[in-house]
Amino acid sequence: MLTGAIPYGLLFMFLCMAPAGWDPISTSIYFGILYVLFFLLGTYTNIPYDAVAPELTDNYEDRTNVFFFCTMFDGLGGLVAVGGPVGLTTMLSQESGCDYSSCYRTTNFAGNGAPGADGYKLNNIGSYGTVETCVRVMPDNVGQYMYTNETLFALQNNSLSILNGKEACKAAFDGESISGPLAPYCTCRTACKSLCNLDDKRDAYQIIGIIFAVWYIVTMINATFQIKERSQLMMEKGLKLMRNPPLVPSLLNTFQNLPFKTLIYPWICDQLVASIITTLMVYYVRYIIAPEYQPQCLGGLSNSWMCDSHKVMGLSVIVILMCAILGAPVFMYIAKKFGKRNAWLIWSATLAFTNVLMLIPQEGDIIQCIIFAGINGLPIGAKFLSDSILADIIDYDEFITGTRSEATYTMFKSFLPKICAIPASAIPIALLNVFGHIPVSKEGKIQRQPQSVKNYIIVVIVIIPTLASILSFFLKIKFQLKTKEQVDKISIGVGKHLLGEDAEDPISGSMMPPPIKFDDTNGEQEEVWLFQHFTGLRLVRGFLEHGDLALQENKKRSWNHLMITSAFLLLTLSLSIYFFAWMGDEKLSFIPVLSIIFFGISMSSFVFFYLRYDAAKRLSHTKPSVDTVKKLLQNKLAVLPARKTHKSYIAKLIEHKRRSSEVIFEMTTPASISDDVKSLEDKINHEGIETINPMNEDEIANKMEKHSN
Repeated sequence: MLTGAIPYGLLFMFLCMAPAGWDPISTSIYFGILYVLFFLLGTYTNIPYDAVAPELTDNYEDRTNVFFFCTMFDGLGGLVAVGGPVGLTTMLSQESGCDYSSCYRTTNFAGNGAPGADGYKLNNIGSYGTVETCVRVMPDNVGQYMYTNETLFALQNNSLSILNGKEACKAAFDGESISGPLAPYCTCRTACKSLCNLDDKRDAYQIIGIIFAVWYIVTMINATFQIKERSQLMMEKGLKLMRNPPLVPSLLNTFQNLPFKTLIYPWICDQLVASIITTLMVYYVRYIIAPEYQPQCLGGLSNSWMCDSHKVMGLSVIVILMCAILGAPVFMYIAKKFGKRNAWLIWSATLAFTNVLMLIPQEGDIIQCIIFAGINGLPIGAKFLSDSILADIIDYDEFITGTRSEATYTMFKSFLPKICAIPASAIPIALLNVFGHIPVSKEGKIQRQPQSVKNYIIVVIVIIPTLASILSFFLKIKFQLKTKEQVDKISIGVGKHLLGEDAEDPISGSMMPPPIKFDDTNGEQEEVWLFQHFTGLRLVRGFLEHGDLALQENKKRSWNHLMITSAFLLLTLSLSIYFFAWMGDEKLSFIPVLSIIFFGISMSSFVFFYLRYDAAKRLSHTKPSVDTVKKLLQNKLAVLPARKTHKSYIAKLIEHKRRSSEVIFEMTTPASISDDVKSLEDKINHEGIETINPMNEDEIANKMEKHSN
């Protein structure tokens, strides 16, 4: 937090300083480098910050209150971030005005303005993207501003000046467009206005970037010195800190947490909804509502905020955030009255309903768009529920493993939106061209879109988020931590484990022994972490049964996985390079986008499997202690009831009994697990099901589940 705050704030400031007048390649390189550094620093700085919140309290109500206030201040910050640029843009445009003098040429002049066969061209002087003059027309577009003799005559005959040029263009507007000899002149004014708006927006974002960068740096440094982590308190008391496991064991342990595995799928759905709406709302306003193309907007000549997609979009987002702030206390009340899990379910159901309402506004329904956007923002106020539930899951992980892993879980919390943003933003935007999207002109003028583009936007921003919210609702029903009493049992269980006592698992109801501790002074913990690069019981059980042979087989399997991943990495890299030239193709630009996305996925997979292979190789070259591996197997079996659903637990018990020798089974299986196996065998014999050994464990588990029901 302390070392990353200043560079992270500076990177944000530079991202808000869009370079003016750069060519597309230079601009892409500038933003590409800054974005990569920005997100890397964001991970480095913000994950520790997010990890502090679950440590502030383990009380059920207090934890919900903490994240509730976090959401409230998130909403206020969002209001400033969205409303600030819009307000500043308006202030700057009123302050500086716009220089239309370059459109008032009534005689010939040097440069590109030399008369041609078709008349007089507007002089192309000045640099595109500066505030010096509105003669900033790209060379390939200069033909749009061709002044014919009739245009020059109309300008001279009307004695147009800077003051009355706008009125003349209004008079020439026929309801759809400006026609007649003044059309080139009025087109020039429209281009000037668009360019001036771009300049004002650029200045506004620069100011907001500086304000937020300073605020972030100051407050983050203050939080670093004011908040003490649990580890700091332990060090002050002279207690020894446990080392954190390596990356791969930490990740695999996270996905063995049963409530987290249940949470991750609805969480992905919720993040997809948020990413799609956040990314594509601007297209909904531009092309579905189409403010610029309403009759009262005079083809872009009007200064009304209702004729500017940027301002309508900004106001819609402001209303969304305001309603989110208003909705947060409502969901806070529901959580206190009916429990977090039920409030969480209501969130998804409400979000599905409010998403559908966005089908109602049609072209020109600006007020309706803002109202329904606000209604759509109400359930966003329940965001704090996911954070509070994640904190409960982190406590449950401590109950099972004896260690806290806030950083690992909050890493997923911050990393998941980035992962979801890839399919939710890059792919839909890339596919726009497939449906005939007409991009914004180089002067910044928004174009009318064909019906196919409008239909596509409705499907992506309304239909898909609605279906994702409905799916999220049904997935959340399966979440295991349903009541306050269960969460309270977690805290009680952690305390009992610290005292060396057994405690009841609030999910399975089984009595869980204290987690087995491994010695960190004689290399025992290092050996355990090497084995924990691989899930399940096969490797540890195989080592106890067959010794080094099992380690060599595991190394071979890991090498095969690495080779497959390497081939996938080379394939996606080759495709990304080959298809990169298609980025400019209006119809096929989505192909290189998909190639790059899969390349990123394959690169992450390669790193993961390389680390696993490295662990397998190190295991095969060392001589793990048999006693250490026995303790590890005992620990894996002891936590099995908390790691699996009831059906999976039955199947795993059957598989362990079937694959273990009698000696290994008796030597490593905890008494509670042995009792469950004996009870299972008695039930199997009583129900007339065949004995454990010859049957498939999944088949027996299905039959046992049926009999249990």
